[in-house]
Amino acid sequence: MFKSAPPSPSSAPHGLLQLDRLRLPPTTALGLMLLLLLVVLLPIIIASWLAEQHVRARERAALQQYAERGLRNFETVVNNAIAALDALQKQPDPLCSDGWRQAARHTVVRYRYVQVAMALSEQNTVLCDSMATSYAVAPLLGKPDWRGPRVRVWISVPDPEGAGRKMVVLAAGQNGVLVDPESMIDVVSDRSSYSLGIVGLVYGQVISAWPYANREALRQSYFHPGVELQDGRFHVVARSATLPVAVIASEPEDELLQRWTAALRYWLPAGLASGMLAAWGFLRVVRRHLSFEGQLRQAVRKNQFEVHYQPIVDLHTRRCVGAEALVRWRQSNGQLVRPDLFIPLAEESGLIQPLTDLVLERVCAELGPTLLANPTLYISINVAAIDLASSRFADELAHQMADVAFAPSQIAIEATERGFMHANTANEIIQKLRSAGHPVLIDDFGTGYSSLSYLQHFRVDTLKIDKAFIDTVGTEAASASVAPHIVEIGHSLGVKLVAEGVESEDQALWLSSRGVQYGQGWLFARAMPRDDFLAWLAGL
Repeated sequence: MFKSAPPSPSSAPHGLLQLDRLRLPPTTALGLMLLLLLVVLLPIIIASWLAEQHVRARERAALQQYAERGLRNFETVVNNAIAALDALQKQPDPLCSDGWRQAARHTVVRYRYVQVAMALSEQNTVLCDSMATSYAVAPLLGKPDWRGPRVRVWISVPDPEGAGRKMVVLAAGQNGVLVDPESMIDVVSDRSSYSLGIVGLVYGQVISAWPYANREALRQSYFHPGVELQDGRFHVVARSATLPVAVIASEPEDELLQRWTAALRYWLPAGLASGMLAAWGFLRVVRRHLSFEGQLRQAVRKNQFEVHYQPIVDLHTRRCVGAEALVRWRQSNGQLVRPDLFIPLAEESGLIQPLTDLVLERVCAELGPTLLANPTLYISINVAAIDLASSRFADELAHQMADVAFAPSQIAIEATERGFMHANTANEIIQKLRSAGHPVLIDDFGTGYSSLSYLQHFRVDTLKIDKAFIDTVGTEAASASVAPHIVEIGHSLGVKLVAEGVESEDQALWLSSRGVQYGQGWLFARAMPRDDFLAWLAGL
């Protein structure tokens, strides 16, 4: 199962993969390239997005802070005006008397945000003011824009001096004060791009705003505070807790873009570094996944293996007595991977045990009825050194045999000299297998430096003479004497002999004449899938 001599270029079976690595289909390679590009670009895109979010959050916080400052200033102005009204309400002199005028002028001086103090009739007509203005026709303020529990408010009153400016009037009882709305938004900022506006009262009127502010955008922000972008400017809203008024600060969207661009100088290198690190990790994963070992692991996981059977024949009668189960890895493209390429890797990577179990399961499933019908036929299964280092495989074999009807003697175990490195444990496992009725064969006999020494310690049933020695039979090669020597050893130990790699009739006749009972090689048959093997058996 775990060995197969590399075929020569001229004799390699069609479709047998002889490269030491697997090639990717063009579509897979293209997909991986696109995925790698995405792995590199995604951190950069995320870094750009994070930079935008960072700048937006920072600018929102700064703008919100400015709006809060504007709100505090607005409430300071309003509270100052209400305090002035309270002072006017407390003075005892009649409206428009000399005493009242003097108190009114004192109020204007004392309360810095009050421009003019005035006396009002019950119909909200201006009777007189602190400026001693003579009215040919007394101004009528009309219905207040907003009426609260303490004050009434008008937000668009012509200034007394006739300059065309609109003023804000707050009144309590028959006393009123005139306030310049610009004082409500007189908030200094280190950002020249900032803008401020005050919106509120009953209909969302713009009470005051900087000259270049878009008043309609301010109103929209007042009614829809969740929509921050209005008319190309970024708006935030700070609402008063005591009055139905909001202070709205804004800045151009272009400012956000400029700050985002500046922030990218720091975020993009971080994103690029993250992208390169992610690409490195991705390539490592892909390389591990698509490496020969990675693909072997996938193949084991997906059970992409077949079992082929190479017959073992009686050299005298040419009757098939058994077969060796050899594992084959068939890729999705139909190619077979040479065993001498993936078996050593499976041993190194710890995948050999799952392969052993797979072969055992396949043999029992595929040839169970055939073995039951032919009690003298056996299948040999190769085991790795690790399978003789513990009782794991022996226990698994016992478990499998409990579910089949054919005899244990019909499953033979082949072990190479490498399996005897831990001599005491290996001897214990071998005897456990033989006690369960399984013949034990020593594979590739003669290729190890201690072949004779371990025969003194291990009781086995069969020696398999390696192909390398069979090839020298009848030649002048220096190793031509090895095969006869192994034959003599086998006879002296009373074990059976199987010659591997028999490719000519002369080799078969020579071996038979020396008392070698069995042969295996292309002279008789190559390793075949189950159906071909059964057809071959039926044709004998």
